[in-house]
Amino acid sequence: MDYNSLKESIFQFLGESLPEHLSYHGLHHTRDVLAALEIYLVEEKIDKERDQILPKTGAVLHDCGFSIADQNHEENRVKIARATLGDFGYTHEEIEIVANMILATKVSQIPQSHLEEILCDCDLDYLGKEDFESISMSLFAEWKAYQMVNHPEEFEIKQIRFMESHSYFTEFARKNRDPKKQKTLQLLKEKIK
Repeated sequence: MDYNSLKESIFQFLGESLPEHLSYHGLHHTRDVLAALEIYLVEEKIDKERDQILPKTGAVLHDCGFSIADQNHEENRVKIARATLGDFGYTHEEIEIVANMILATKVSQIPQSHLEEILCDCDLDYLGKEDFESISMSLFAEWKAYQMVNHPEEFEIKQIRFMESHSYFTEFARKNRDPKKQKTLQLLKEKIK
């Protein structure tokens, strides 16, 4: 597996092909998920090189489907992964593991393995961090561009519903992200009263 060449290639592809109105799902989000993953792999004691490379690959590819369309981007990102990974030395089995990780990050996350749980938690790591508000505002701007919301209060109500239904999967996230997420959720609820 030539992960480093893959990452360089995908980052260039994302930088050139993602629509500018993706204020949340841009290359910066992919980099943020990858940075979070570096922490999670240590905290969740993922030591084997292959077991580290596969979720890193999933992180790099997890939102590349937005380069094709905003609808059904999960399926598009798996198509891109399946079409690309063989060129970088990934086996059929490794490609399917990565594809399942990518699909697990679809909203209403239902991971089936520990590595899928880790990637899901990294994808929504910001829910339990100090920079929640600024990242949340970038999501609001993106949703507004897609006409999914019209005003901040509508967005905040959707955020509350989402955060109430969301649960972290890993021990690290439950211990280190969930407390802040719960505080943020409470503040959002108080704000819209």
